[in-house]
Amino acid sequence: HGAGAFQLFDSWAGSLSRVDYERFVLPHSRDVFRELAIRHPNVPGIHFGIGCDHLLEAMLAAGPRIIGLDWRTPIGAARARLGTDTIVQGNLDPALVLAGEEPALAGARAVLADNGGHPGHIFNLGHGVQPDTDPAVLAAIVELVHEHTQVVAP
Repeated sequence: HGAGAFQLFDSWAGSLSRVDYERFVLPHSRDVFRELAIRHPNVPGIHFGIGCDHLLEAMLAAGPRIIGLDWRTPIGAARARLGTDTIVQGNLDPALVLAGEEPALAGARAVLADNGGHPGHIFNLGHGVQPDTDPAVLAAIVELVHEHTQVVAP
């Protein structure tokens, strides 16, 4: 109903071994992405989990167009494993945002550098925004990202 994308957010997948993820979770995640692709063929799906570095290939096998990365997985390393054409979302450490504007901006610059100007990157926190986050810090990050990237319309 007008969404530009959808995200399957699995907070606990990272606590599973790859074998358990593939056995107990992957079939259901695959069903979600398959069904939503049928119902909304032009809406890209994002698959994101916390602590899922060891599961990235399996998560991609579920069928998303985009893989979300938490702050512990370097973008370059993820693309080396998943393919250079893989679109990724992430992955600023949310703790840096709580540390203030300068640490947050330094972290944002590091994320942009790790991406290396690749067009298939959606800048985002590598998890959620904490309730006590200063909105001015978030605004400074958005400004920095806009200064250093180009938004490409679908």
